[in-house]
Amino acid sequence: MQRNAGTDGLKMALAMMVVALHASLFTETAEYLNYVFVNGLLRIAVPVFFIINGFYFYPLIARGRPFLGWARRLAVLYAIWMLLYLPFYWPAHLDVTRDQIGLLEKFIFGYHHLWYLVGTLGAGAVLYLMRKCTDKQMLITAVVLFITGYVIQGISIFAPPEVGLAGYLFNSGWLFRNFLFFGFPLFSIGYLIAKHKVHKSPRRDPQLLCAIFAAAVLLVLESTAYYYMHPVKAGVDMYLSLLVLCPLIFIFFHSRSARLNTDFLSKLSTAIYLTHVFFINILLNTGWMEQGTALFVMVMFASTVVSAVLVWSDRKWNMLF
Repeated sequence: MQRNAGTDGLKMALAMMVVALHASLFTETAEYLNYVFVNGLLRIAVPVFFIINGFYFYPLIARGRPFLGWARRLAVLYAIWMLLYLPFYWPAHLDVTRDQIGLLEKFIFGYHHLWYLVGTLGAGAVLYLMRKCTDKQMLITAVVLFITGYVIQGISIFAPPEVGLAGYLFNSGWLFRNFLFFGFPLFSIGYLIAKHKVHKSPRRDPQLLCAIFAAAVLLVLESTAYYYMHPVKAGVDMYLSLLVLCPLIFIFFHSRSARLNTDFLSKLSTAIYLTHVFFINILLNTGWMEQGTALFVMVMFASTVVSAVLVWSDRKWNMLF
């Protein structure tokens, strides 16, 4: 099995970024530093994951493979991990009608970080339905949908309705952070990169790195604007600069020539992503630790060790990752 070492290494870095985000890196330091990382630079992780998934979705379309097999595997993976996390969200939603609605919302959109699995499944379904569209139509649709989600996010942050159904939807975040406005745009960009072999273009690393740096600066400026404009420093998921920065990062790493003969690193990154919230919940709920850099270090260590064992144990069944 030949794997792209650059992409698998990138996935490990992205998994670490997700852990850092959920542990609220640098909480114990300056508020601005914490914000510009947690609601800025670390937000590239999930979009790049979507791009990677879209990139590897292309062979399924190009070779006419059945979509249902791909979708079934993701659905099973989602069901397994929703079941494993059940003790963390089920007891909190059994008292009143509103909480029961919240429970239904979790089943539909996913508990915490598991929304990414639903987002990938939905993004793949939309792309499959659009597979006969021209590349220009797909790209324009992706950009328009992402900008629409970005605008909805801005409304929810700066002018959130406080009551009624509209208030509930805007405050939940699922109105914009979903497979349609978030997942599909980035998933389709990865698909188009694979289709047009952009990663195989003549390498111009200095220019590419300069472009990545410039886009990263734009991301920092965007997150800084949110930091100073919003009175309670609201969390932000979508930035316009992500549409430029994330594809560039993926192309840079995937264009490396190094290869691996194992998928262990790739599966380890997925396992860390899926398991780390267990350790965050345990450490926070028991009062052993608070959010911050120390929590990130502890969770990263624990989830890496446990994930390595789980990946090794799952080699025969290939169900968990």
